[in-house]
Amino acid sequence: MMTVVLQSSQAQENAVSSTSYPRVCCRPLRKFSHSRLPAARLLGLAAGGFDHCFIELQPGYTTGIHPVEPRVANKQPVPDEETDSIAYGGECKKIEDATPEKMQRLQKEIDARTCYSCGRDYHNSAGTGYFNNSNTYVFDLLKGVGMTPPVFPHAPGYKARPRPSAAPARESAPPGPRPAATPAITAGFPGASRLLGFSRSQAASLLVYVRTNNNLALLQQGTLAPLDLKTRLSTPGFCCDHRALPALSHRGGRLAYVRMASVSPHREVVSVYDPGVHSQTDVFEAPDIWAVSWSPADERMAIVAQSGSAGVFAGENDLYVIDLSSKQTTQLTQGSFLLQGLRYAVSPHAAASWDPAGKRLAVEVRRSGEEKDDAPASAIAIFSLQRDNLANADLQSANLQSVDSRNVGSQNLDSQKNAQRNGVPQNDTQRYKIPQTDTPRNNAVTKLTDGAGPSWSPVEDRIAFLDEAGASCFTIHPDGSGKKELFSAQGGFFSTGPGAPIFFPVTWSPTGDQLLFHQWADEGLVLDLYRFDLATAKARLLGRGELQVVDWR
Repeated sequence: MMTVVLQSSQAQENAVSSTSYPRVCCRPLRKFSHSRLPAARLLGLAAGGFDHCFIELQPGYTTGIHPVEPRVANKQPVPDEETDSIAYGGECKKIEDATPEKMQRLQKEIDARTCYSCGRDYHNSAGTGYFNNSNTYVFDLLKGVGMTPPVFPHAPGYKARPRPSAAPARESAPPGPRPAATPAITAGFPGASRLLGFSRSQAASLLVYVRTNNNLALLQQGTLAPLDLKTRLSTPGFCCDHRALPALSHRGGRLAYVRMASVSPHREVVSVYDPGVHSQTDVFEAPDIWAVSWSPADERMAIVAQSGSAGVFAGENDLYVIDLSSKQTTQLTQGSFLLQGLRYAVSPHAAASWDPAGKRLAVEVRRSGEEKDDAPASAIAIFSLQRDNLANADLQSANLQSVDSRNVGSQNLDSQKNAQRNGVPQNDTQRYKIPQTDTPRNNAVTKLTDGAGPSWSPVEDRIAFLDEAGASCFTIHPDGSGKKELFSAQGGFFSTGPGAPIFFPVTWSPTGDQLLFHQWADEGLVLDLYRFDLATAKARLLGRGELQVVDWR
């Protein structure tokens, strides 16, 4: 299997001449190796000699073939999947003949979701001789743009696939037959029954999510609330689904989720759905939206999205805050920025997390430059919002520079459409960018620590987060003091020994005395769900399945 990682436009030319990038990295397959069944673990041991590979131009921005249906019924290209990382072991080799021109062609292929080796039901199985898998997909991408894939002898299917004489690109291909509808999340969905029992015992509302096909459900005190939401981010002939984390309001009455607004050009919107009255309102639009989070008072949202701004590389994402009453949108970043001498961009792997007062955001950021190759790829930044009205002059005096809407290229057109759609005058939509300085004045944004997946306690001033490899979970105060390890990964892989990685999100209970965390169990993106009690410092397995608990209210 393979994945492609993209980089900042400001670093593209430097990356081509770098001693390390672009490169292909391969990690061991994890299939069955963490199963509780001895026979399945033996299968995992047999698969341990096979590798899953990906192209890395810059850490954190990826595309590869992954499951998009329950029980691995179908696979498609999925961008920015957490398992596409060498944090879990493996090796990397540089692509020696990359040039800026070839990189541009590769970017175009990726943007078009071109996949000559893909089918409607795309499987990596022994029945195909391990040929039509994600390794083939990435090998084809490199060869198609004139690059030479580095040699990896233990990557099955890492070879050229015979193409038709006139293989069409994805964007010009006619839509194929409509696939069967995605099975809804029901009580019989893998992992749902245990979670229903847990929500009943806790008298809680849980927002659960299937990250590979953007499906979601609401469990309310042991009852599965019926939802009929159009959440798929792909259509026949137009790939692909991706992770787009939804959010449940703190009072439990509204859902914010991402849906597709248009196919060509591809646009996505954040919709706010009220299940009590079955009403829905669109509040934000962008080419790709990765995560949504509610402020503590439910009057604002923080959104991680790809802006499509002029001068911002397609793989970089930005941070936005929306005031729902005024429908005013504030853009807090525009592309990459400097923190402590290193260049970062907002990560698509995690939602922004609000402090209990609604005045600060903890945000995962990812390396975007070529400085210090040995530095950790991800970090946690604290954004100070200053006042409830994010568009006031205090933000600008805190060295967040306003960007004239006349000078941001295509983003100006997008924002005009968004503003007109929402009934907001164009000049009420503010944009800000982090200045290209080492340390912004007045602590408008500061680096807290290296790590990933921040989650702010709802009742006190401390933040839970993961180390980069997902091996341990810590808490830390927002001033950088009091760092404490809470727990490490449970169990271990039969074939490799280390504990299976912990995945975002780490979800706090409403009272702040418990955490839910998810641990990778299988290559098919099956997860183990654990509850951690802060008083006893003990973790207990709740169940295994394909669901993530995004919010606990």
